[in-house]
Amino acid sequence: MTPPKGIKDDIQLQERDYRLMLLVWLLGYASTPQIAIDLFPSVDRTTQRLRRLSLGGYLHSSTMGSRDPRLWQLTALGKRIVAERYPAHVERGRLPRAIPNQGAKHHLLLSDLRLYLSALRRTDPALRAFTWSNAGGQHHQDLQLATWRLNPDAVVKMEHPGGQQARFIGCEADRGTESMKVIRRKLRVYKQLIDEEHILDGLWWIVGHVSNGNETTRIGALTRQAHKAGIGHATRIFSRGHVLARPVLSPARLLGSALSDRQKSPIRLTH
Repeated sequence: MTPPKGIKDDIQLQERDYRLMLLVWLLGYASTPQIAIDLFPSVDRTTQRLRRLSLGGYLHSSTMGSRDPRLWQLTALGKRIVAERYPAHVERGRLPRAIPNQGAKHHLLLSDLRLYLSALRRTDPALRAFTWSNAGGQHHQDLQLATWRLNPDAVVKMEHPGGQQARFIGCEADRGTESMKVIRRKLRVYKQLIDEEHILDGLWWIVGHVSNGNETTRIGALTRQAHKAGIGHATRIFSRGHVLARPVLSPARLLGSALSDRQKSPIRLTH
């Protein structure tokens, strides 16, 4: 196959390379392990291919610190390749920009959850598709969440076969930096939106990269607060270990249910 105009001849792009670049485009930027988890058999193989793609001019990388994995973004050439091959996804991606040190781990944590949803969709026929909206995005606007002074880190719209009503899940990434006072206020609003207003159908919370303290301790504290707020039935609290495990683990092993009681029966998230 003749490479498109602008592509260097020293690397032959494969189908996996295109999917890799689409993944990076949709996430904005991604770490080497995130790229590896569903595309390569090992991190070493991933690193080798990423270096080739970087030498070919499709990707560039940066680091947060000496102990952190490299972060990868598309170059202008990489973006052009994605736009040509996946035109429907162009508006859903992000332009390459400098990766901020502040907020990068929060972004990666939220991306871990997004990758988990993608893997879950591939293994469960009951979850046909989903669309992801980052803070302040289209789903937030459609649901008018700003009216409630709530801006989830992401909102997921889950589509199901058979014409069933779509479900909306609020998503939060927690690094242990928010006080319990802030957490309790958020949970009160989520309870209103889920159990009273029926605007959202559940809350998924991922905990990781905890800056102060222990991840398990933080998960325990959030679990207790969710129960006290009366929202435990509609809440999932994930560790990074859970969402990064392959084969993919069901969310049914965690606190509560994937959706509020009124929406439980139509969805099967079992694997």
